[in-house]
Amino acid sequence: GSTSNSIKMQHEPLLNVTLSQLASPRPIVRKRAGTTIGVLATVISDTLLHRLVERLLDQIDQASGLGKSGKKRAKIAHKTDQSKSLASSDLRSADTRSLIRTMCTVSGTVGHRLNQGHIDRIVPIFLRFCDPADADDEDYDSDEPMDSDDVMAGMGEEAATAMQIELRESCFAGFESFVLRCPALIRPHLDQIVYSAL
Repeated sequence: GSTSNSIKMQHEPLLNVTLSQLASPRPIVRKRAGTTIGVLATVISDTLLHRLVERLLDQIDQASGLGKSGKKRAKIAHKTDQSKSLASSDLRSADTRSLIRTMCTVSGTVGHRLNQGHIDRIVPIFLRFCDPADADDEDYDSDEPMDSDDVMAGMGEEAATAMQIELRESCFAGFESFVLRCPALIRPHLDQIVYSAL
């Protein structure tokens, strides 16, 4: 009825507000925003979901520091960005890892609603973050506040390793969703996924 339509009309504004929080200076806010977007993805329309996924993928493609292959494409993609949808100005400053975690969350919750084109773009991104050689180059953000000594000394090796593992686990959760819910779409990528898991 009218209540259902009223709620549906709020989906895009809610998504825009939440997407803008991916650019928050506070890591915990970015992480919670990504989780909220994953929940919203379960109820938004297919059209809005596809716009969300395209926006996140475009921002991830533009971000620097995505392993060796991502760094090469980042400069080219940055020059060609003309997109104005879904909080685009806020997402430009969003942390790369927050974008990846958000995409992993969305893939894990609604991977079965994505199309072949999305999966073909998502899988190589996730695979880059499952590759220890590429991930070692990354700058890590912490989800916990750091004191001034930690900031001065930089992130400890243990904390960086823990975040690297958490990000890989998120990527594999996305793969799991694809394999369980849309096996035909993920089939062309199965060999690479299995290899990265070994």
